[in-house]
Amino acid sequence: MSTHLFQIHADRYTETDNKRIPTGRTLPVDGSVLDLRKPTAITRHLEQGDALLGQPPGYDHSLLFANWDQSLRSVACITETVSGRQMDIYTTEPSVQFNSGNGFDGSEA
Repeated sequence: MSTHLFQIHADRYTETDNKRIPTGRTLPVDGSVLDLRKPTAITRHLEQGDALLGQPPGYDHSLLFANWDQSLRSVACITETVSGRQMDIYTTEPSVQFNSGNGFDGSEA
């Protein structure tokens, strides 16, 4: 994941409690580790930790899109910087769940 850039065009997120259960409140992403509106290398955030990322540090958040109108639109892009491969994500939904695999140890299920 260290060579990936994540961009998600969301301006709000669903707040969670310390067990990562949604509280029902939505808050702006502005200036937080959840502000992924510009291509962002998240490895630094995961290594440094942040109260929003919980323990162990990781992304597991519902990110909400402004001006949602049910039309199909581009909402996210993941770029692998070494190869230049890119995945664009489109949806008609008002949000995406962004999960970085918090706590996965790499073993097979």
